[in-house]
Amino acid sequence: MSKDKELQQAFKGIFPSQEQIFSATVMSVNKEEKTITALDTDQMEYSDVRLSAAIDNKTNKVISFPSVGSTVLLGKISGDDNTLFVCAANEIESIEGNISGVNFLIDQSGYKINANQESLKRVMNDLIDEINKIIVIQGTSINVPAMNAIKQRLNNLLT
Repeated sequence: MSKDKELQQAFKGIFPSQEQIFSATVMSVNKEEKTITALDTDQMEYSDVRLSAAIDNKTNKVISFPSVGSTVLLGKISGDDNTLFVCAANEIESIEGNISGVNFLIDQSGYKINANQESLKRVMNDLIDEINKIIVIQGTSINVPAMNAIKQRLNNLLT
């Protein structure tokens, strides 16, 4: 065994390594900062725990927000007890994302998708409104230019 390995083994016996991933309970969620405050099983409180790889203002992110009171696994960054991130959560309250101007939110109220200044809900409502204008009995046809405009909006919004 090399001297380096012998020293590493000796240090492991003197300074045992602490867990790098541990369980905690979510106490609060800060959606603006994309962080949580959590309490571990020893009642140690950790604040500013990251929900993304970095705390910054970059918009291209997808974030899962855990529910308050749920269990999460926290990981240490570079073994630092003060720099933590959420590895996994057993209960998600919502998921938010922004990828190059396409925004979405999924929560208990449903799905919200926006892209290029358009809302999927608004586009679908406009489509239904136009289809509802069809009156077959009187021979009135569909407003073709309006339907084509809505089709183009859908094509801009959905892939």
